[in-house]
Amino acid sequence: MKTFDKLMGDIQTVKGLVDKYKPVVQDKIKEYKPIIKKDATKMKNQFEKDVLPGMKKFGDSFKDSFKNSGVNSKSFKKSF
Repeated sequence: MKTFDKLMGDIQTVKGLVDKYKPVVQDKIKEYKPIIKKDATKMKNQFEKDVLPGMKKFGDSFKDSFKNSGVNSKSFKKSF
């Protein structure tokens, strides 16, 4: 029973701390949310500018390397 009473006391302590610091945390969220959004937009724009064209070029070259092979190729159709 002592263990249960200690556990209940610990739970009440944690609940009290949560209630005490909840407004502080909410204020920090409001403070940092626009900063994080601005940084995320900046990273997205940088990705679209630097990385995406290279990925598109790589995808196109990969697709082109298989253009004349597979089920739709002339050599496959001639085998039937």
